[in-house]
Amino acid sequence: MNEVRYSSLKRSFPEKADALFDQGATEAKERLEYLKRLVALYAPEE
Repeated sequence: MNEVRYSSLKRSFPEKADALFDQGATEAKERLEYLKRLVALYAPEE
């Protein structure tokens, strides 16, 4: 974690920080999958 805000959060509230980081990672994976589905939906057919 190179940003101060994340390091500070981790030091101040380690349990909450872990939960938030896990939640963020999960949501990022879900968004990526959603975007991949959109690409497949709108991709030109060959």
